[in-house]
Amino acid sequence: MPAPTHSQRSLESVLQTLLQEEAGLQELIVLALQEQEALITADYPAMSRIGDEMLAVAGRVEDLERERHALLDPLSGDALRLEALVPAFEAAGIPAFAETRLRLIARANELREAQERNARLILAAVKLQERWMAMFAALSSPTYAADGSQDHQAGRGFLSRSA
Repeated sequence: MPAPTHSQRSLESVLQTLLQEEAGLQELIVLALQEQEALITADYPAMSRIGDEMLAVAGRVEDLERERHALLDPLSGDALRLEALVPAFEAAGIPAFAETRLRLIARANELREAQERNARLILAAVKLQERWMAMFAALSSPTYAADGSQDHQAGRGFLSRSA
């Protein structure tokens, strides 16, 4: 078996980076699902912890993406998409690249869907909080004026005589 060329070693490095990116995305998906549970149960400490963990993992994934781009720059020329590199990987005897690329896309889509569900949960919670605040604001006692003095006229009709 001939020794791997420099180009083949670079392609293998790109594949390893893609595999690490996929693992990072999978970790983000798990954290996003944990975040959903924390949002549903209103577990604020867990939300904060999970958010911090997600930021750390996302930072590692971004670093891997920059590393991948640096590895691909000398190899890809004008090919900006991973799809365009599939023939080069197959020619170098690395057929796993195509499958890894598709799995990476699937993980990214799965993460996006989980984050969109989390965003909907957060939006619903904010809307609920706004409704509660509006309801409580409407419950302020109408029997006192702004200066603190009693205002009997404003209190009339507040309770029925049968109450």
